[in-house]
Amino acid sequence: MRTVVLNIDDDAKFHLLVSLLRELPFVAIEDRNPSAGKNKKLGKLPASVLHPVTAENFRMFGKDELHDR
Repeated sequence: MRTVVLNIDDDAKFHLLVSLLRELPFVAIEDRNPSAGKNKKLGKLPASVLHPVTAENFRMFGKDELHDR
């Protein structure tokens, strides 16, 4: 048995090659990326991200007004 490693930058060509190789009975394809099957669980998003508040009365302040505040 021989091992061949291919680095392919184009996703479309990669999928074509993999589909061709899977049809061949003497070729076995092994996934070398162990983390591809694992999903990282993230924490809950804050309510401000899920339901952002929109400003109804938006007012532009001038430079002097902002400095006074």
